[in-house]
Amino acid sequence: MVQVGHIRGETQALDDGEPAIQAVRRIAPLSQSQARLLFETGKVFVGNSPCLDWRTSLQAGSRVSVDTDRRRPSRQPGLSEDSVIELSRSLVVVNKPRLLVSVPPTRTGEPTLLDLLADLLKSRPGAPSPLALHRLDRETSGLMLFGISGGNVAPLRRQLERHEVEREYYAVVAGAPGDMTLAETIDVTRERFNGRETRRFAVTEVEPVRREGPVSLVRCRPRTGRFHQIRIQLAAAGFPLLGEKEHLPPGYRSPIPAPMLALQSFRLTFLHPDRGERASYELPVDPYLDQLLRAGSGRP
Repeated sequence: MVQVGHIRGETQALDDGEPAIQAVRRIAPLSQSQARLLFETGKVFVGNSPCLDWRTSLQAGSRVSVDTDRRRPSRQPGLSEDSVIELSRSLVVVNKPRLLVSVPPTRTGEPTLLDLLADLLKSRPGAPSPLALHRLDRETSGLMLFGISGGNVAPLRRQLERHEVEREYYAVVAGAPGDMTLAETIDVTRERFNGRETRRFAVTEVEPVRREGPVSLVRCRPRTGRFHQIRIQLAAAGFPLLGEKEHLPPGYRSPIPAPMLALQSFRLTFLHPDRGERASYELPVDPYLDQLLRAGSGRP
């Protein structure tokens, strides 16, 4: 079992792009596994925010601190009754919390949104059982659609396969993009899963909503359903999402610190199989995205 003694100290990132774990190992003589444990248990902060990912790329001069006496943050969000937007015979619409994996499996064995939703619905009449239909990244918040076992789920699956479910996202990005349609072949190779090189054609419509200093809030409408599509295409267009770690151009430096991905699934529209009519669900801007926009404008 990995163990770490008492550690308290701080340092600064030496270069842009320095991995957070490298800075932590300057504070104390730690093995790779010991340093990772500090991240996993919430003992590492970058600035005033906890850093849970040892691979985080730092900006030169960023303050990194370690204190093993810190209490572990609540990194596993729960799921409240208020998160269920609609429950019908065939479907459930849920507002997914940030930092919650959508569906199994997970590498750590932690409960997923599907697991927590199944537990939550056990108390409802008939104990409806949810079925996974699509995914959101762990750091992405917002609306997700699940089927209900025994309901009329096949039409929902067909709509998703044909990209007839309209999904819209809010994103906070670097720079000030205008209206644009990003249509190109992108690399969607899943290297972390040892996947073969894969390229697919992707289309995303982007519309600016508001600009705050060096960052902007944009509305994204993906017309295809490719892996990390919005993240890849915005980065390639020169407007990376804040908090992006995997799809950045060489030498990129974020205009403001962002500990997590700035992406929210805020609208879902589809043909409701139980009503026989189009249904639409919408959320306000996620508080985390709004916080980044305030930081961009210089407001507290």
